[in-house]
Amino acid sequence: MLLPGAQANNFSVYLPLSPGVLLGSAAGVYLAVQGVLRVLGRSAGQTFPARLTVCGTALTLRAFCDTGFTVQEPVSGRDVILVRLDAVRAALPPPLAAYLTVYFAGSSPPPAPELGLRLVPCTTVAGHCILPAVPAELLLTVPDSEPAFSPSGPA
Repeated sequence: MLLPGAQANNFSVYLPLSPGVLLGSAAGVYLAVQGVLRVLGRSAGQTFPARLTVCGTALTLRAFCDTGFTVQEPVSGRDVILVRLDAVRAALPPPLAAYLTVYFAGSSPPPAPELGLRLVPCTTVAGHCILPAVPAELLLTVPDSEPAFSPSGPA
């Protein structure tokens, strides 16, 4: 054996480490990985201000660019933009907001055709799910001086 006091049995290696050395080693590896990620990781500015037009309503919000995000609407192949419902609920038309509230509360009745919703399959760490999608008319980047969220009237 290369290390004094080490034992091997059934393809397992046992090292004589004290709890302090084990915790110190784990902390050292964690700090080294964090240091490498800070130096070589993604640059700042991952979010940007954007204006999203949905159902004739313009929403100015902060968008997050995730280059690994590949959810697409299966019929048209269009990319999907995820928006937190609580952030935009007040700006959505009342029937659409009511349906989405019921959907995310756990009940999932089929959407009425006049809502214009599409169901998009999605795979996350938690498993497979189906997300309701509302077709957006427009997505623009806007100057950073505008507010993070402001629902406005029809565009």
